[in-house]
Amino acid sequence: MPHVLIECSANISSRPEPILLLKKIANLLPQLGPFNQRDIKSRMIYHDHYCCGDGAKNKAFIHLELSILSGRPDELKSQVSKALGDLLLNEFEQALQGLDYSITVDIRELNKACYTKILSPEM
Repeated sequence: MPHVLIECSANISSRPEPILLLKKIANLLPQLGPFNQRDIKSRMIYHDHYCCGDGAKNKAFIHLELSILSGRPDELKSQVSKALGDLLLNEFEQALQGLDYSITVDIRELNKACYTKILSPEM
């Protein structure tokens, strides 16, 4: 069920390979909590049109939003948020050299009563 969305400013050069980064996140999440790897859906977007603060060209951002079903303890969400932030810093560290950047992680809860999931039949 977890949905991972990474958004980044396009001024980040020498970017990590998106598929490899998303796979690292898909491998990490089940180690951190009750997340089934099969259910993780992730994507990554670089934005050409953005503004950070005063709009200076050396300002950059990386934002990861993790959407999970409601009911998980705050302590778990905090641990997951910290681990994902550390992973992003490690993966982007070289690419962020010389930039004034921020890396943020936001964990959002989806309402179980309003979330629908339809799976393909087992093969």
